[in-house]
Amino acid sequence: MNHLKETILLVSLFLMNAAGFLVMFIDKQKARRGRWRIPERTLLLWAAAWGAFWECISSITRPNI
Repeated sequence: MNHLKETILLVSLFLMNAAGFLVMFIDKQKARRGRWRIPERTLLLWAAAWGAFWECISSITRPNI
């Protein structure tokens, strides 16, 4: 039973971080096209709430434009 809880936790964390990476990616794409961007506050709150691992990867692989 404990193994199941760990698996659920890891999958949940992965999905939340992947969603954060996707949000950052969408924001960068909008910036390249000169469109309305996701507010910085929203991005930072997302990172603080769900962990910043993928957000850090996103900022490294997709530097500021």
